[in-house]
Amino acid sequence: MAVANVAPQGGLKPKSAREVRGKAGVCCVLFGHGGVGKTTLACTAQDSPNGADVLLVDVDLGVESVTDRDDIAVEQPDSWKVNRPEQMSLYGITQRLKSQGDDVKRFKTVIFDSLTAIYDLILQDILKASPTPDMPSQPEYGKANQALIQLIQDMRALSRRGINVIFICHAKEVEQESGPVLTRLALTPGVTTAITRIVDHIGFLTMDMSSGNRKLVFKPAPTRSAKFRQPRTGKQLPLELVNPSMAQVIDHVKQSKEG
Repeated sequence: MAVANVAPQGGLKPKSAREVRGKAGVCCVLFGHGGVGKTTLACTAQDSPNGADVLLVDVDLGVESVTDRDDIAVEQPDSWKVNRPEQMSLYGITQRLKSQGDDVKRFKTVIFDSLTAIYDLILQDILKASPTPDMPSQPEYGKANQALIQLIQDMRALSRRGINVIFICHAKEVEQESGPVLTRLALTPGVTTAITRIVDHIGFLTMDMSSGNRKLVFKPAPTRSAKFRQPRTGKQLPLELVNPSMAQVIDHVKQSKEG
């Protein structure tokens, strides 16, 4: 029996996958141990027409590593104030980004440095109302988890509008009951699981101390968290990049999506 070609109701106008291909921005997490150059790498998004201009939301005070660049805009929120979203609070910045106000419209890339520090800010705000602020309870950790996951989801929505969103995170070594030590995001297991589901790419950045070369690895392994969402057709991004730049990653992903 043939299916009638019924016009969509309520003004719905679906698009084909090919029509929306290439419209979204890059959404990724860069993680690694201290001093390997995560902030420096993220800010190289400025070197691509698909990445400039860059806004660095510097919670971790990592801007010192890019002070030689006067082309990076920086905001340094020092609090998470849900009830009083001042312009310089982290919550206020995320709300401005969500609404795409005039002061943030020019940015093609937003970097959050770091998720680890942001989680600490959120937890501190939650503990202000706790009778035992020095001893967080499981419900309070749960609230902090949900707040950080919501922030990541909100910013993920920005990437669907063509904005690149880069989350920086510290790395943590975790002993496994069987098998090698796992290097993963320095966040709670619940948040880590949610991030793996929400973002497109998770890259682990390392540095060879003898040569000074950095390597960005998107290939998962039993010893590390990593992820890369490749297009089914078109150009494929190498899953290990030596001395990488985010301009290279953004341009490659954009070109892959476009054909």
